[in-house]
Amino acid sequence: MSHFKEAMKRAEKSFLGTFGEPILYNGNEITGINELGPSWKDKLPSGSGGSSSPAKFSVSVQEVPHPKVGDEIRYEGEIYQVVLIGETDGVIHTLECSTGKSMIYRRQ
Repeated sequence: MSHFKEAMKRAEKSFLGTFGEPILYNGNEITGINELGPSWKDKLPSGSGGSSSPAKFSVSVQEVPHPKVGDEIRYEGEIYQVVLIGETDGVIHTLECSTGKSMIYRRQ
């Protein structure tokens, strides 16, 4: 293994070890870093535009070698679906996700 690849592996472990939290990825516990967008629960009835609760999760390529649209991530009681495989550098994947829940207020 090259010195660069070895350095990247050490950086990945340090990065995920420092900022990561346990998440369930398709039922398997892994370490991920999350960037949660505005919650559908926190939105007022107006101005939401009907989008769903977005999130980005950064995960190790070693733990999730081949992510797919539709994969499931469970984090803090919410279920997110992978909607886009974002950036990947061969070490970390950035996955754009959504709960699929509308932020539009509906009376029941």
